[in-house]
Amino acid sequence: MMGMQWLSSWMNRSGVYGFAANVFKRSPSISVSTTIGTGYTKPMNLKLERLILDEKGTIGSLYCDGVFICHTLEDPARKVKIHGQTCIPSGTYSVDYTWSGRFDRMLPLLGDVPLYFGIRMHGGNSTESTAGCILCITNYEKTPEGWVGTYSQKALALVCQKFEQNPTGKHSIEIVGGYSAQEMSA
Repeated sequence: MMGMQWLSSWMNRSGVYGFAANVFKRSPSISVSTTIGTGYTKPMNLKLERLILDEKGTIGSLYCDGVFICHTLEDPARKVKIHGQTCIPSGTYSVDYTWSGRFDRMLPLLGDVPLYFGIRMHGGNSTESTAGCILCITNYEKTPEGWVGTYSQKALALVCQKFEQNPTGKHSIEIVGGYSAQEMSA
């Protein structure tokens, strides 16, 4: 293990990680697991339990291997999808930690979501920021305009830290609550 710690330390000092980030910018399909293998490879099992589903949004709690990480904010659940205004269907999806050109950083990306493409977990404080994605938040409150999350970058950092500690595992997320893909239509 001492060798891996030394290698990781050397990569940080020498700027190799910075080089890898520049490669990701040019090739967004490259996964961090193919380049930086310094973590352990145990698959993480994320679970998103949707707690509040109403016409203004969807509030949930995100867990990693049974341990609470943060709350989440999504668009409202609807039987008929409205592009950029409906949360994704409940179900189990793969999750990769990849470069996002839109956000200019590494973020979790959900795979094979029916009726959707490019669903990420990222920061944001209202459903105006979701576009169907899952926002990581620390706390939430309901206002006349809708649900508002707080300290999203702090919550997102906790989520990303889990992926940085374990970049090469085959991760999954189970989303509970709302409509399934079979119940929804585009």
